[in-house]
Amino acid sequence: MIYITDYADETKLEKWVQENFTPEEYQQFRDAQNRNSALWQTYMDQDYFVEQPIIESKYVPEFDDTFEFEVGNKIILANGISPSMLIVDAEYAEWLTRVPQELITTSVLVDP
Repeated sequence: MIYITDYADETKLEKWVQENFTPEEYQQFRDAQNRNSALWQTYMDQDYFVEQPIIESKYVPEFDDTFEFEVGNKIILANGISPSMLIVDAEYAEWLTRVPQELITTSVLVDP
């Protein structure tokens, strides 16, 4: 299974949180987000999944050159690992319930 994280969506989420949470809530959200990232790093360290960058090429006529941009990443689950085995930090999950669904970047699934 391959999950996609789009950096543009992450930027939209960050902007929404900054605009809609109080400074104290924003800090609590960021702390929970950091704990969630550390949790997911342990999953990666245990070889539950690998991340691969998603690269997009764009030709820019003004420079007569093509540039490559990393626009997100894909998470490829190891054999025998199901999405239900990779939980999100509980406090971070609570914060995400306050965020509009369309801004949550953790649930897009693409079949390989």
